[in-house]
Amino acid sequence: MILRIFRQLKPLENASQEMQKAREEIFKQIALELKLQEQIEELRMLLDTCIAPAGPEQIFAATIYPMILRFNLLAYIEPSEPHRIEIEIGYIGHMDEYYYWIVEVDGMSRDGVEQMLQPRQRNEEDVISIVYRIPAAGYLDVENDSSVLNLILKSRHLFLNILEDVKRRGYVIAPAKSHLGATLWNRRTSENAYQIRLIQHRKRREKLERELRRAR
Repeated sequence: MILRIFRQLKPLENASQEMQKAREEIFKQIALELKLQEQIEELRMLLDTCIAPAGPEQIFAATIYPMILRFNLLAYIEPSEPHRIEIEIGYIGHMDEYYYWIVEVDGMSRDGVEQMLQPRQRNEEDVISIVYRIPAAGYLDVENDSSVLNLILKSRHLFLNILEDVKRRGYVIAPAKSHLGATLWNRRTSENAYQIRLIQHRKRREKLERELRRAR
């Protein structure tokens, strides 16, 4: 089942054999960790939002996906530029307000590793958000170290550091008691909270359910 879902992923663009093997091994390892088919299908859909994937951006995103579930966070991804994954991560907080930040993962960039925990501000339609840029090609350096364990440890260590930085900025983040039966779309959220994102999540959820029915 895991291999069947993996084969539905978009092929990598001009990737070495080491990169292709690393992505496959990471996907299998994370899928075993997730266990539920619904979660694995959801992971595949998230990774497939990447246009012309290079590999490192999908490896990083796949590795932190179980952590997003564990911390009971919402995640939203839209197609971005080629070989990039832009993950909007957030939660419903006090008074049904939606709090979020953005992790921008670049699968081709090697520059700026030392600035990964120095987010920039983005102002769109008078909404200010903070953006953490991850030059995944340079940080993970898969060509020189394709160890699955090392890739997972490096990705999760960085994500935990990002969460710590976010907490210092006043966000409230705590692990959920269990994420074994959770997906990004079945959170208990208020109907008044950030309606646009919730509608988009609902549509993607419906698409996933249709794909699961066809797979059966």
